[in-house]
Amino acid sequence: MPQPVLPSIDERFSHLLNGNYPLEPLEVASIQDAIDAETLAIAKLQLAIRKLQQEVNEHESKREVYEAFLSPLRRGLLPQEILGEIFGFALGLPGKLTSNSDELKRLCLVCKSWRHAALAHPALWAKLKLYAKLEHPPDMEKVRTWLQRSGGLPKKLAIRVFGDHCTDESEGKPCPLAFRGLAAFLADGPTLDELSLKGQSDKCLEQLIGLVKRDQLNTNTPVQPWGTVRSLALGMVKFQSSETQSSWRVLYDLPPLTSLSITFPNLLWDSTELIPERPLPFGSLTNLTLRCDWPAVWILRNLENCNKLQHLVLDAHQVYRRDADTFDAQAKPILLPKLRTLHFRHMISFSLDTQILQKLRMPSLERIDLEFNAADSEIHSFPEHDSSRQHLYLDFKAMTQGINCVSSLQTLRLGEEFGISSAGLLHILKLLPSLVNLIFDNVSMDPDLFERAGCTKSLLPRLRALEINDGYGDFNPDDVCAYLIKRKDSATEETPDYFEELIMSTAFQDRHNADESAEKLRRRGVRVDIEI
Repeated sequence: MPQPVLPSIDERFSHLLNGNYPLEPLEVASIQDAIDAETLAIAKLQLAIRKLQQEVNEHESKREVYEAFLSPLRRGLLPQEILGEIFGFALGLPGKLTSNSDELKRLCLVCKSWRHAALAHPALWAKLKLYAKLEHPPDMEKVRTWLQRSGGLPKKLAIRVFGDHCTDESEGKPCPLAFRGLAAFLADGPTLDELSLKGQSDKCLEQLIGLVKRDQLNTNTPVQPWGTVRSLALGMVKFQSSETQSSWRVLYDLPPLTSLSITFPNLLWDSTELIPERPLPFGSLTNLTLRCDWPAVWILRNLENCNKLQHLVLDAHQVYRRDADTFDAQAKPILLPKLRTLHFRHMISFSLDTQILQKLRMPSLERIDLEFNAADSEIHSFPEHDSSRQHLYLDFKAMTQGINCVSSLQTLRLGEEFGISSAGLLHILKLLPSLVNLIFDNVSMDPDLFERAGCTKSLLPRLRALEINDGYGDFNPDDVCAYLIKRKDSATEETPDYFEELIMSTAFQDRHNADESAEKLRRRGVRVDIEI
């Protein structure tokens, strides 16, 4: 075994290595002097090390800068297509219609290669959102150049105006939407796939379309891009007049659309005589969104000829519809043979908007979304007169009975502060044996829902997926898992259980047994993702 190497020390003290001799006072003083000398030497060396380390760090920093000069981007090794895709993700594409024009401009100003990469990625230039102001109208030639960079991709343009104009109260004020540049663009600009126009009233839109048609006649240009628009969104804040009905001419003079979204002025306590009398031309539509508080009877009348409709959104703007008392007497059943999805949005808690389900015949319906906006007082306390939402039960019952009824509903989503008792919800779910996907999105209800569900026979026999977003902490994950485990364990060859996936996020505080229950459910072949 090699002997340890002893350090080289002062000869005056070498004899001390051979034994444990007692020290004389002079020796003690000499040794202390030696210790101080070594301490000083160490300090000097450490200072030198720090200086050298600082120099090393400086050289490493310079090296990193030089290495950055040789990045794949600078050497042209990163394909422009990949860089363009990165830009797309950075700008939030694909996604909802948004301009991102300022961000895209900034990216193009970084360097030539970035600009070339952006110009080589057409998808970045296919969407644009503008705000039209009287004092600063959009430069439509720049818009034309922008959208032409998207090549043959579908193009989407959104224009919105602000200010008080195009109503009785603002008579004589010019409309910032109806300007010559936009009219000329819509008459002979690039083909548009989607167009969104939001003005103060239908008069804004009427004036603009009048200018477009005039330009088309003057230039003998084919109806492009106005005539090629297939998806159109129109928005109006106010009625032209609070006393006399508008002509609504713009709504009867639309291009042959497949998708239409209209935001009408809220009727509130104005007369229903202000709304269009004749049914609107919705016959060619496959997608329709109506944002208004207009009577359900009016909505039904305008759905009569929608035989091609596949997706319908009814947005109540959190306003109460006033025709509940006359609905049964005036409304007649409407057949929508191809409708696949129906989405109710922004219903106030005590509204009866879903009564329209009693009059809709939808044999192909696959999904219903119900979004309520409950009052603060209802989040944890249900209305005493109808905590079970009996009216909603009757709406679903009517929808699932009779000729051309809903018989193959796959997905039900209840969301946005929707309150209901557990007994009332189970009552409704028993009407939907074909349901495959069930989604609770901030639904407030009694915490015993899944305990009651476990005692309810033949509940949702085809259910495959359950998604719960529980911001109120009403649902105990252990109770949810216990119910699903019971379903699995009680399955037979005659009555198999098809459940496959549980996704749950909850504000429930006590996670006692939740992890263990989730693991038991996984061992039964279910994908489980629980976030507490």
